[in-house]
Amino acid sequence: MPWASSESFWRRNTASVCPTGSKRANGFLREKMERPPEDVKKDVLDFFRTRYQYFLLDKGYSFDVIDAVFSTSFDELLDAQDRLDALRGARTSEDFASLVIASKRAMNILKGAALQKGLDPSLLKEPAEQDLYRSLSR
Repeated sequence: MPWASSESFWRRNTASVCPTGSKRANGFLREKMERPPEDVKKDVLDFFRTRYQYFLLDKGYSFDVIDAVFSTSFDELLDAQDRLDALRGARTSEDFASLVIASKRAMNILKGAALQKGLDPSLLKEPAEQDLYRSLSR
């Protein structure tokens, strides 16, 4: 199959698998649907997600890695696969456990904190901080 080797074929948004605004959905399929198209689309995407999770479990990925990757997004299968491989590789790092602990601590500290909008540039003392602020402010 010529498309099987084409990465662009696999870099599709999973939502495009069952478009609700297409002519088919607006035509004969819509007449036969007993539920709203958005509900059907959600169920189909949930089905794909679950099947892909079981596929990955069979391939040796741990559930917590799959869950972490899918919790952020499940839009593109190749992107999800890349993130799975990256997280799986990062878990073997010596520093991974300490990074997880530090992230959990930071999240716990920030739970009760009120978010401030904006940044006072006068607080930035280091040249690297000032450069970063200028580059992000553009």
